[in-house]
Amino acid sequence: MGHETQRSWESLSTLVSGLAEAEFGRGEQFVYDGARLYPEDVADMLLPSILCLAQGVAKYVGMGEFGYDFDIAPESQEAFPLQASPKGRVAPFHLIAPFVVEAFDSYVIECRADVAKVFEAAAQLIYPDFTLERNTRVGRGLSANIQSQGPKV
Repeated sequence: MGHETQRSWESLSTLVSGLAEAEFGRGEQFVYDGARLYPEDVADMLLPSILCLAQGVAKYVGMGEFGYDFDIAPESQEAFPLQASPKGRVAPFHLIAPFVVEAFDSYVIECRADVAKVFEAAAQLIYPDFTLERNTRVGRGLSANIQSQGPKV
């Protein structure tokens, strides 16, 4: 990641953490696998998924893409192995942020009792047939067959 892209990523992470902190302050909880998450955990675990969903919203309303490719890395050790890779020039923070807020409000808050559903929704933009039940094995990572399921966002 280039310096500018890295700075934008850090700003987006701070934004998501701040949105989660605001919900946390209102007494809301974010839960994954039965455990409560802190606001920074929400950002660390979900930023690629939120960004994927945000880009989906931007494309839907005709604003185009942000400059990221998204894919799932089955060999990843992350809880949600969705990866965002910059492709060329990445849109500036001020163009991405409103869509990140929309994705947070539309998906993360709705799925706060099980944030894995946020990952599932993002994965379905890449692989429409993806489901947590079919494509993941709790504690053992993702099923290898997701690589051949469909187009990339």
